[in-house]
Parts: sequence; C-alpha cells; structure tokens
Amino acid sequence: MPTAEVCVSAESRSAGIARRFLRDTLRDWDAATYTDTAELVLTELVTNAILHAKTDIVVRVALGSDVLRLEVVDHSLRQPIARHYSAEATTGRGLALVDALTRRWGVEPEQAGKTVWAEMVADQPAGRVVPGMADVDMEAWSTLGEDVEGQASGFGPASLNVQRAA
Repeated sequence: MPTAEVCVSAESRSAGIARRFLRDTLRDWDAATYTDTAELVLTELVTNAILHAKTDIVVRVALGSDVLRLEVVDHSLRQPIARHYSAEATTGRGLALVDALTRRWGVEPEQAGKTVWAEMVADQPAGRVVPGMADVDMEAWSTLGEDVEGQASGFGPASLNVQRAA
C-alpha cells in the first residue's frame, strides 16, 4: 500500500500546500479519480486543524486497492465537533461536508493529540445524502492526560517535508 506524508505548520497557506501535495501524490500513484473530492475533504480537515488545534500538522495519505485514506494529525486533544449553525452562518459546515463526501471518517486519540481521518472509495459518488456517523471512541479520549493540551512538537515550517513509500 503506497503511503506519503507531509508536515506543515498551522498557518493559512498550509491548506494549499497540503492540497498540492495530495494532487501530486495522487498523480504519481495514477489515482487521479480521487483528486477533486479528496482535495475538498483534505482542505476541510487541515483547515479545522489550523483553526482549532493551532499546532503543527502531519498530513498522511494511503492508497489501498479500493480506498483512499487521508489523515490529519495535530497536537491538540480538542475533539472535532460537528456544529449546527444558522443558514446565515459563514462557518461550521466542514465536518458535515466531510461526512457527506466520504465513506466514513473518525478520530483516533493519541497521547499528545489526535488523528482525524477520512476514507473514500473510487466508485463512491460524491455528495451522498445518507446521514453518517463518525467513528469516535469516546472512552479512549477520557484516558488521555490533560497536561499535553496545546503542546506542539517541532515538525518545522510549512516548507515541504514529504515522505513517500511504495
């Protein structure tokens, strides 16, 4: 299973860096059928990490025989929360969009942060209407210490630190 990752900082330009990294990676893997939907999903996940975690971010991409998995790792214990805003609100729809465009998504707690992931299948039509449920292990969140909240490890600046494996 081919995998690739890039480390970016928590700044607005990092969403664009992550998109270009994803686009180039999918092109190299001859998996361009995922590109449009995957770029949109990744943009939402990275933007959420930038806005809410405010830590360095690792973007991971893995391609299986029939699934593309995107992962965004940050160093905050704050869980992503799907919010319900009014029709006039200019924010708060990202996770609903991720849910609508992916087969499934979820959160895996880490000792010093979390991984928010999403999976897409090649033949899945974009924009499904079926309501979904994220796979979040709430019990695992309660076992993590509060003292690591907000700590960031030194992944470096938004300049690319790309690793690809076949």
